[in-house]
Amino acid sequence: MLIGFTLASLVLYFAFMDRDAQTRAQLRSDWKNGLWIVVYYVFIGVMSFLGSFTNTKVYSIVIPAPWDTIIVGVGSLIFYYWGVASALRVPRITDTDEAEESTLGNF
Repeated sequence: MLIGFTLASLVLYFAFMDRDAQTRAQLRSDWKNGLWIVVYYVFIGVMSFLGSFTNTKVYSIVIPAPWDTIIVGVGSLIFYYWGVASALRVPRITDTDEAEESTLGNF
């Protein structure tokens, strides 16, 4: 369900985004920086079907417990370090932007 919502929001984003050169360059950079989360969702989805996390009335368990939990734990650590390594080097939102936004909300 999470993958479905993510794909639906991605379609809406592409439908309503500006299509100039700067936006395309930023989109390429964002895609490269965020690819890890897409692969992580696929990994968790596959492990949900293969491991003991699945509905045993519909699917058979391919990877028994506790091995499925160990694989998910090790895989999650790998994706964590991949996400940290692909983070933006310079933040796009600064502290002054956040301070201005918080003062605008106070009437």
